[in-house]
Amino acid sequence: MQQEWKDRILDGMVRVYRSKGLRLTMDDLAAELGMSKKSIYAVYRNKTDILVDTVDRIFDAVAAEQARVLADPQLTTVQKLTAIMSVMPAAYGDVDMTQMHELRARFPEAYDRVQARLQSGWEETFRLMDQGVAEGVMRPVDQEMFRLMFVALLEQFFQQDVLVRCRITYQEALRRIADILVNGIIQREERA
Repeated sequence: MQQEWKDRILDGMVRVYRSKGLRLTMDDLAAELGMSKKSIYAVYRNKTDILVDTVDRIFDAVAAEQARVLADPQLTTVQKLTAIMSVMPAAYGDVDMTQMHELRARFPEAYDRVQARLQSGWEETFRLMDQGVAEGVMRPVDQEMFRLMFVALLEQFFQQDVLVRCRITYQEALRRIADILVNGIIQREERA
């Protein structure tokens, strides 16, 4: 029963976030759920704890979507690598990630969870890179440097209002980053 309540609260949190952003209040959440704040506090201590669990829920959904991509026999290794780096589950595709720079300032524990989740779970990405090298479609690169570059780019989006200023969605930014990191900027015939 406790997990059902958590799921209901987390779903409600995402819905309220879509309309209010990080300015949402516990009153907003309670109204969305049709329950009292006291009922919410019986499950969660505070808004930060809800946001931390929401971060985990979104990253878990990303991992599930990545698993679906990895299992698709129609995709090449390069297509899989590009797709798992830029995946955003449909359920969260319209979540405004342009406010991540505010998350860092207002809810550092939730932001730290985002950082921790970005740093982990790279095994499948590295496996695909190794597979691409074995297939002769990718050149060997320092995988740790690759991970550091990807995470550093995302951190730039999260620490500033870059996405807002560039008028680009988080999902489109992910797609562009993956394309540049996987395909590079040099035409194939010009590669050294």
